[in-house]
Amino acid sequence: MKRISAGRRLAYRSRHKKKGIGWNGKFFIVVLVCAFALFVTAILLGNYLGKLSRGGPETTAAAETSTKESASAVPIPRDSIIARHLDFDGIPDFAAGSASTEPAQSSADGTSPAEVTDAVGTETGPAGTGDPGSSGNLPFSYDSVSLVLRYLPDGESGAEQTSGADGPVKTGTGMKLAYTSAVALMHGYDETSDASLGGNLALLAKRSDVMCVSGIFDVTFHTSAYSMREIMREYELALLEELWRFGLSDFVLRGFGAGDISDAEEFAAELLGRTKNGCRVFIALGFDFFESDGARETVKEFADRGVFFALDLSDLDIPGLMSAQTLVYDRVSRLSSLLLTYGMRVVVGCGSPEGYDGEVAGAVRGGARSIQVRGRPSDARKEAAAG
Repeated sequence: MKRISAGRRLAYRSRHKKKGIGWNGKFFIVVLVCAFALFVTAILLGNYLGKLSRGGPETTAAAETSTKESASAVPIPRDSIIARHLDFDGIPDFAAGSASTEPAQSSADGTSPAEVTDAVGTETGPAGTGDPGSSGNLPFSYDSVSLVLRYLPDGESGAEQTSGADGPVKTGTGMKLAYTSAVALMHGYDETSDASLGGNLALLAKRSDVMCVSGIFDVTFHTSAYSMREIMREYELALLEELWRFGLSDFVLRGFGAGDISDAEEFAAELLGRTKNGCRVFIALGFDFFESDGARETVKEFADRGVFFALDLSDLDIPGLMSAQTLVYDRVSRLSSLLLTYGMRVVVGCGSPEGYDGEVAGAVRGGARSIQVRGRPSDARKEAAAG
């Protein structure tokens, strides 16, 4: 066997040696990896800061604390809706730009709880209440309108039914509409008022500075006698469909309780079907429901179907040593993550001595981005005063 010389062996090895990537290649790979890491970090940081700026659930505790210390420091996002209460019979003056509309109930001492400084803009709270924004320094303005569509007058107890020779006779629902309704008259219910439905909604539609008109509607069919439930359900759906045909497309449905979730879901789905998904529907429930087990899952399931919830704080029992603003702030801040994540609305009242500026300020401070005032129609107040 022929021996290979050392020189030839060395030459062979040098020709067949495995080549590495070299220092230049290694440097290029390190630079590429670092660039990719910086790119990913920038994306994650941008998403995090974006959520912070929208006030999402990732907001740090320190940021929340510093923001809640003063309502004047709360930035109101452009997509916020803050709807002031307006009576149907006050719409003509409001549409004309008059400042004489009555925004809320009078306080216990007979003074007006709010003074309208212009037709839509900022309203001032009563001097000396200590509320952020009192005396004209409120950090928000009312850019939308809230209409109470149906209510139970003081002294009434609900649906009425008597026995006649031919069976049960409808004598009224116990409720009163804040407008004239052809549907109510057609169904034999004399619960309408003199205010024009189509004419007043048309006047509101002409106001370019009104972002949204929302109607609060009390639903009662699920509390009716079993033999009347389907009749009342069809009647109330027809009332809402009538409102939609006249241009109202944002509804807050009150009257359901935590045990009526199935009825509420079916009712809202039927309304969306009749309006061809042409309206927004909010189901108003109290604070206790949203703190209960399974509430978040229920809210998410409804939102996936296009039905939203509203936190109803309009009937709060205000303790003697606590202001309405403080109590509203407490309730809203404890649910702020749920409210923002699922587009929920907060409904506040105006029956406290502070007027509703204080309650709206509490909701703003708590982190709400969609706020609506539920007042009482002026004729109901007059009836109560007369009684």
